[in-house]
Amino acid sequence: MLDKQQVTDLIRSESVLIDRGIIGDLYETGLKFLGIGVGGILYSAGKKGGARGAQVLHQRLGLIGEDLLEAALLAFTQANWGVGTLMRDGAKIAIQVQDSALASSVQHQRKPICHPLAGYIAGFLEEAWKRSVKVRETKCIAVGDEYCLFEVE
Repeated sequence: MLDKQQVTDLIRSESVLIDRGIIGDLYETGLKFLGIGVGGILYSAGKKGGARGAQVLHQRLGLIGEDLLEAALLAFTQANWGVGTLMRDGAKIAIQVQDSALASSVQHQRKPICHPLAGYIAGFLEEAWKRSVKVRETKCIAVGDEYCLFEVE
């Protein structure tokens, strides 16, 4: 059974507190200076972070399966990156993120910009499920959608 307080305590011990506005400003500036080709690099970097997140929750708290996924969403919310919700429709899986720390501060984009978050989700799920996945952002706050939506393939 998932102990939410244990997850919260672990996330706080592994995290650095930084203002959401600064994260958004840094991300927006990076996107402007690095240009279009940076998406794959940010996805790969996020993927490594996601795998590490799953490993930490598994190794330190012994979480597996649904408890591990629930802990990931709780950790994401507790770290103030946004509010994540796992959505299932038959075999299809998606993660909806409200109030994304990345997309909320970067407006008027032509296409989704949350490459690190898509990578993080992919890395976490690959580590948790022990199989390869691809995550694609199909909706994004930065392009005017109400929330960010990440579809898992």
